[in-house]
Amino acid sequence: MVEKEAARPEDRAKVAGVVYNRLRQDMPLGFDSTVHYAINDFTRITTSPEDRAVDSPYNTYVNKGLPPTPIGNPGQAAIEAALAPESHDYLYFVTVDPDSKETSFRQDRGGAQPECGAVPAVVPVTPPEVRQLAGVTSGEVRRHR
Repeated sequence: MVEKEAARPEDRAKVAGVVYNRLRQDMPLGFDSTVHYAINDFTRITTSPEDRAVDSPYNTYVNKGLPPTPIGNPGQAAIEAALAPESHDYLYFVTVDPDSKETSFRQDRGGAQPECGAVPAVVPVTPPEVRQLAGVTSGEVRRHR
């Protein structure tokens, strides 16, 4: 999810930090990327209310925890970010400029709207802390939100 959600390389560890923070607080991840995977539509940046209501274990707006499997093929940098997330108090992020890919990170929801992807990114791997936070035993994989 870090691979799909981080618009810029320098945001990967920050996005991974949001994932960990949300898992620790038992919050849904709420990532558009997981919904796109669930509905098999990668043509848009955002999701609609209908998309976010889809019944799928990959829908992180509806299901808490991590998805049952990765939603893509993460690169080395995304894996490293997931294993060493940035430490911060952010729970939300949104890409504020699709051209420059500038992303705003926040501790509260503020003006962020789910239609804008204003939720965290998900981690493509399950290191021990993520497995523990997601309630997954070794060998198992599960989804969130």
